[in-house]
Amino acid sequence: MDNKLSTFERVKSSLIRILRTDYNNIKEDSSLKNDLGCDSLDIVEFAFVMSNEFPDIVDEEWTEFFKKTDKISDIVKFIESKQK
Repeated sequence: MDNKLSTFERVKSSLIRILRTDYNNIKEDSSLKNDLGCDSLDIVEFAFVMSNEFPDIVDEEWTEFFKKTDKISDIVKFIESKQK
């Protein structure tokens, strides 16, 4: 994937592929569960995709992260904090 895209756009692109949802359905303040209807399997798949997309973050970090929040804005902040 093009690393020139913003972190949000990279996350959004991954979610579109996983959820097969419309581009406009995913917003920065969306919740994976409440707004996008993700179930636990969707979140596991998303964590796997994110660990491939952002290899600086290991699977265990994603697992712990998703125990705390599922907001896209928090996901973006988490990724950006790990890339510094």
